[in-house]
Amino acid sequence: MHRRLRARLGLQDDEYVCDACPRGRKKAEVGGLEAPWIHILYDVRSLHQLEDFVGTQFPKVALKPLIDGRETTSLARFYEEVFKAAPLVNQFGANPDALIDLIRTFGWGGYAGKQHVLSWFQPEAFLTREPLAFEMVLDIIVGVSKELLVGEELDPTFDPNDERDWVSTRLDVVFACNREVDAIAISELAQNLSDTWRDEFKSLEIPIEMMRSPRLRSE
Repeated sequence: MHRRLRARLGLQDDEYVCDACPRGRKKAEVGGLEAPWIHILYDVRSLHQLEDFVGTQFPKVALKPLIDGRETTSLARFYEEVFKAAPLVNQFGANPDALIDLIRTFGWGGYAGKQHVLSWFQPEAFLTREPLAFEMVLDIIVGVSKELLVGEELDPTFDPNDERDWVSTRLDVVFACNREVDAIAISELAQNLSDTWRDEFKSLEIPIEMMRSPRLRSE
């Protein structure tokens, strides 16, 4: 995890250890930065509609956890819901550092080198009630998803050609909103990472796909 983000969160490098996280990763090609991996939908009225979209657009993904955000109006509740959706570690500390390690787990062990989709239904409930906490969580999810894809580009110890160290893993993230205005707000927040990532990536810009959700296939 990059040092500036740990410093901003007031964390030490050894404060959170994921017992289920293997240390080795290696490189694999799962798609580059040309295709957006952050997808923001609007006019999504139900979980079933979101599940239909994910099943249609990403039919061959390995993991596809879904966060139900309808009652997620606080940071504590978000931590509960994200771990319920993606219980990929033995213990979850319910703090920003633990969230980083949880998202990074999509690129470890048997999950590495594959494509996954993390969906969040009605993220605007959290955004409306706790905008600063939502922005922090969003920055972590988007930043770690980029790290999984391209690696720690500016870390002097990072070697993208060292197959013993890193596997390029694509984690598509889908934010499913009801109203277009909320989708626009999330898009504006997600399109640039915070400066805490500046020592890790060559660019802080994030490609975003925003679109109206297709109707259910049964409609």
